[in-house]
Amino acid sequence: MKSSFCLSLQKSYRPFLDLFLHQRSTSFQNEKRAMQTLFPACKQYHSTCYLHPRKSSSTIYVHTKCHQNLNTALLKSTLKIRNSTVISKRCYNSTRSNNDNSNKDLAKSSKYPGSNAVISDRYIYVKTLDSLYEDVLNGIVLDTAYGDSRPDDDFNPSVPVVLALHDTPGSHKDVVPLLSFFAKLGCRTVCPTFPGHGETRGIMRNFDDIFSQATMERATFVHDFLGDLGIERVDVVIGVGASSYTAMALCLQKTDVYKSMALISPWPHTQPRFEVNSKMMERIHELWEMVYFRPLARLFLPALKVGNAVTSDEKITACYLIKNLDFGEADGFALTAAMTNVPRLVAYGGKDDLVSEALYEDVLSKLGIDSDQVISDHQRGPSKDIENHPRALRFPDSGYDILNQHRAVLCAHILQLLRQFHPSIKI
Repeated sequence: MKSSFCLSLQKSYRPFLDLFLHQRSTSFQNEKRAMQTLFPACKQYHSTCYLHPRKSSSTIYVHTKCHQNLNTALLKSTLKIRNSTVISKRCYNSTRSNNDNSNKDLAKSSKYPGSNAVISDRYIYVKTLDSLYEDVLNGIVLDTAYGDSRPDDDFNPSVPVVLALHDTPGSHKDVVPLLSFFAKLGCRTVCPTFPGHGETRGIMRNFDDIFSQATMERATFVHDFLGDLGIERVDVVIGVGASSYTAMALCLQKTDVYKSMALISPWPHTQPRFEVNSKMMERIHELWEMVYFRPLARLFLPALKVGNAVTSDEKITACYLIKNLDFGEADGFALTAAMTNVPRLVAYGGKDDLVSEALYEDVLSKLGIDSDQVISDHQRGPSKDIENHPRALRFPDSGYDILNQHRAVLCAHILQLLRQFHPSIKI
């Protein structure tokens, strides 16, 4: 029998695990066990995570397809793990089970309602933000959730690629119904969940603090994510809400990779979408920056109104995103898009509760979309005389959530955008 001293010693390690390993729901016990194998216990943390002295090795599972060219030594150096082994493993998809035997390659595909096309839920470790900050030269590693209609296929230039970026708050599952239409047409559709949203988290807690939701961080993350998947070109980038900034950044800084963009209910360029809550969000951000006050902040966060965020984590993420918005940068992206004539489509509702139509018209003006290029008679769908871009769709009787209210019309117009690069694609 173990002595009470040994038992208490074992229990003393638990707070360190709770502090540095994310607490997931019961459906993620598999991943938790894997992470406990990766970091069995922490005796000290000060920019370096040390393994328990009695543990001489650990195991890192990486996706063979996504990380076949990964520098293993660099990964070990980044994670500060000594005597560790990197084992290649296929990227697991679908729902993570709490079954003890689930170390097998989980390959259950999930079919979303209203679609015959299968878009799998996938998870992959993405290393990003390399050399973006002077004090984080090796970047961070994120356990990233995403959807992919062709997860086992290599990149094929002849196959159209559609990338969708979800809103804040949200996850990749919010855009799956829209992408299912393009998946049925044979396109490869991909949609990642941004860090701090849904199930995407840093493999160490300080990684989540490093990612501050700035537009350039989000664009860098998406580009690195696609690079890990081996995707070399994206025909259409769909940005919903807050992701409209990221979509513009990608299309205008990587013009050889990202060919066109469709912005659905884009956030304004002159004020935050949640302007009425902006002062409250700034105070929450300041309080959250002081680590020792975070437990106190969590006590009153459920009672605070932060946009349309529901959970405390969603509210914190929204506060960071609003705090790090750079409207001058957004204006620069929009004006550059107008000058370079990047194929672009904007869709918005005329009765948005938080953003006036004048603010949407300001975005259109900066994007170089004139009033005669705005289509209000949307029920007809695209016709031959309006196939040219840029153009905008105005839904006069709708609010912010046109993604779900007018999905069929949006798909028809985005398809016209896609046909500029793949004329042979047909319904």
